[in-house]
Amino acid sequence: LGFLPYLLVSPFWALLSARRLLSGRTIAFSSGDFVNDVLAGFIAKRIFRCKWVAISHMSLISRNRWLSPWARFNRYSQFLSYALMRSADLVLVVDEVTKEDLKRLGVDEGKIYVTKNGVDRVRRAIEGGIKRYDAVFVVSRWHPQKGVQYIPYIWRKLQSEMGVAPSLAIVGKVPGEVVKEFKAMPFGDRVSFLGFLSEDEKFKKISESKVLIMPSTYEAFPIVMLEALSVGTPVLAFDVGVARMDGVRLVRAGDVDAFADALRDLLTDQKMYAKLAEAARLSDAYSWDSISSEVERLFLSVAAEAGPVKGATQRAAEATRMGEHGTIQGGRPG
Repeated sequence: LGFLPYLLVSPFWALLSARRLLSGRTIAFSSGDFVNDVLAGFIAKRIFRCKWVAISHMSLISRNRWLSPWARFNRYSQFLSYALMRSADLVLVVDEVTKEDLKRLGVDEGKIYVTKNGVDRVRRAIEGGIKRYDAVFVVSRWHPQKGVQYIPYIWRKLQSEMGVAPSLAIVGKVPGEVVKEFKAMPFGDRVSFLGFLSEDEKFKKISESKVLIMPSTYEAFPIVMLEALSVGTPVLAFDVGVARMDGVRLVRAGDVDAFADALRDLLTDQKMYAKLAEAARLSDAYSWDSISSEVERLFLSVAAEAGPVKGATQRAAEATRMGEHGTIQGGRPG
């Protein structure tokens, strides 16, 4: 049908398919902030009187400076999505930047709840483990947002300054023509293309690397950052709205020379590296088991509500008490 008609048709098609399930006791969950996801939740709320929980994984509104043309289109669509989210009973976000953007566009702060991203399980750093790579770059898609265009320049600069370029492991799918370009560069033999790996193999390669580099042009709460911290590998990233955590060094957004200098310093200054690596730890609060339990209690609280919508903080506190006692007071389980 074409992209734009699909955006308008898909919410109605989804709701038509699920109409027998929709009622005042149903929670409609928008799993993203694309307009069609949000519009479906909005219609379920307004027409079918469902409860509506929305989510925004990352606001692009305050991250405008470094966006690609496609991301700018998504940014404009987010203005509409966030306006519709004013009707939601609960909006889940993973970072404060997104929360502030939602507030500026009229979403009641009491409806916004900041949760976390996480990892399947919090692993532990391998004490005395061999570091086979100076740096690791994990990418699910070879895309400018991930800063892939900066890596050749950074490695040329480091080779010029250090004599020998640092070793780099790239995990993920890389186009064949890009691999050929890298191999033809003076430091080509220092770059290992590992392709997609199993979860265990990916964690192993991250733990075998001194630093995870993340030169993304915009991010919020990237899971790969948590994966690195969970095995004691520090992270170097641009300051583009990334969640601030111990073990993560942030460099001024877009300053590629400063990024290269920071990586060189971490690889050559043992005291500086040891201090950052010591801070690279992750608590069990970042396991998906812990986070999903927290979100489940929030959903049950929304399902149990009667009367005015409660603030997210009050809802979270009551949901925690519900979880402790195993019952929902004054309502039915969702």
